[in-house]
Amino acid sequence: MQSRVKITDRIVGIASLMGWVSLLWLCACQPEERSLGQVNIHLPADPGKLNPYQYTSSNAGVVVNHLFQSLLGLDPVSQEILPVLAARRPSIETRDTLTYIHYEVRPEAQWDDGSPITGWDVAFSLKVIRNPLADLPIRRSLIEFIKDVRVDSANARKVMLVCRDEPLLLELTSGDFDIVPENRYDSTHTLRTLSLEWLGNLSDTTGLPPILHQLARNFDSEVWAQTSPDLVGSGPYQLSQWDADQQLVLVRKPHWWADRVTQRNVWLEAIPEKIRFRVISDYATAGVALQNGKLDFIRGVPFAQFEHLQRDPRMRAKFDFRTPAMFGYNFVAINHQHPLLRSRLTRQALAYLVDYDYLLNTIQQKMGRRTSGPYDPERLDGEVAVKYQYDPQKAQALLQQDGWCDLDRDGVLEKEVNGQRTPFQLVYKYNAGNEQRRAVGILLQETARKVGIDIRVQAEEWGKFTQSLASGDFGLSGGSFSFHPVANDYTQIFHSESIATGGNYVHYRDTLTDRLLDSIRYDAGEPHLDCLYTRLYHRIQDEVPLIFLDVPYDRIVVSKAYTNTHITGMSPGCWPAAFTPAEQAAAN
Repeated sequence: MQSRVKITDRIVGIASLMGWVSLLWLCACQPEERSLGQVNIHLPADPGKLNPYQYTSSNAGVVVNHLFQSLLGLDPVSQEILPVLAARRPSIETRDTLTYIHYEVRPEAQWDDGSPITGWDVAFSLKVIRNPLADLPIRRSLIEFIKDVRVDSANARKVMLVCRDEPLLLELTSGDFDIVPENRYDSTHTLRTLSLEWLGNLSDTTGLPPILHQLARNFDSEVWAQTSPDLVGSGPYQLSQWDADQQLVLVRKPHWWADRVTQRNVWLEAIPEKIRFRVISDYATAGVALQNGKLDFIRGVPFAQFEHLQRDPRMRAKFDFRTPAMFGYNFVAINHQHPLLRSRLTRQALAYLVDYDYLLNTIQQKMGRRTSGPYDPERLDGEVAVKYQYDPQKAQALLQQDGWCDLDRDGVLEKEVNGQRTPFQLVYKYNAGNEQRRAVGILLQETARKVGIDIRVQAEEWGKFTQSLASGDFGLSGGSFSFHPVANDYTQIFHSESIATGGNYVHYRDTLTDRLLDSIRYDAGEPHLDCLYTRLYHRIQDEVPLIFLDVPYDRIVVSKAYTNTHITGMSPGCWPAAFTPAEQAAAN
């Protein structure tokens, strides 16, 4: 009981301090005077790069989505598929073993120079992604089901995708890639002579046409990192300023093509003249900016700070406080290539060492729902039982069964690993400033110590943290992933083919999981899909690539000065381009 009190003191102490500091801010700081034509959005980290085909973080995604556009998009609130660059949702037909998806680009759609956006731009964008010389492995894997692309010879706005498979979410996946201008990167249209199918079948990359080398250089991440000349998209905004680790400023285009569209959905709205993304990694500092009027939207506010701000009548007068259930889940990642974590029994033991009730009720302050897999627990109706509860005795039994014992009686277990007696010592890493992940690490550190596991909790700045994950330089780490509101393709996270090129940074490799993922993605009819998902969830529970914690409720604070904010549990939590001054909305 003594160690639990220490955990509470350390965690609640931080929360109390944040509350008192917030109170001091309210008394001492003066609000910033500014125009409602500018919206200020919080980012917890710098995007790093804005390449539409290479970005991996939601911090970059929300910016990229204001610069570039795809054929289709999801309504952030209703999750309905909406046409963006497409004039309407596509028609889909299946003949023999192939599926044909027919799109037509909106007649109003134009690039900034006034030239029309056509099917040739769609085809060019697919070929850029498929180019084997380009360092775009994640995006390339997402369009691998598209065999070929054909532009209508009579109407260049019409384009047909020829698909060899019918993946999960076929319609949305076929239109969910950003379109870039062909004429800017291939003014001689050389790439038109190379078919998408030919690019996909290449096994030897020697002696390829110069255009492929040129495009690979053009779309290299370094070119797009901190420069704006290449950030040319059909979106409503252009990058005006980028101060690394401080802010990004987007300015609305004065003559944007979608202004001529009479019936606009959320993806075709662009109300603010300027969107300023303020990069503030420390949420205490972000709280200062919020209360000073330098932020209009922030999500993921730490629990104690959120509760404190919500109790203040002055803050309630200016801000709305929203807690939508997020389309995502928190977890502790287990590195399967770590010498001490290659055994399933050891990984299962770690899962029994998380005090889930304490985590939800105290650390999370009941702002979440327990989950035992990568899904929303409310949607499964109890079909997948929770396998792991806090059970130190069960953990001890599994560790003993796996050969762990404390021979020298120093309080730390040992085991022979690669011919050497090795103490059970791990490092749990998390991104600095994320107090929730820090608290999870402290909790696991304390509970693991009771059974003889020594865990060191280590914070790293975001760039270093992501490098550690990519290189496998960790034993355990705090993390979160998003899941799709309609259906999920987990290939990028759990398939062995995604170890080197996708999000499978825990190096999880399992033949049965791969087969289930392939069946879900390509072979399953609707009646069998639920069964395949259930089998997949049980297998992942047994193998423990991740220790699943909860589906959290977001903690969003948004200014009442705006309406039409589209608050949602989907990342990034709102749609900044739609923010409309309340006075303007009332006048209309």
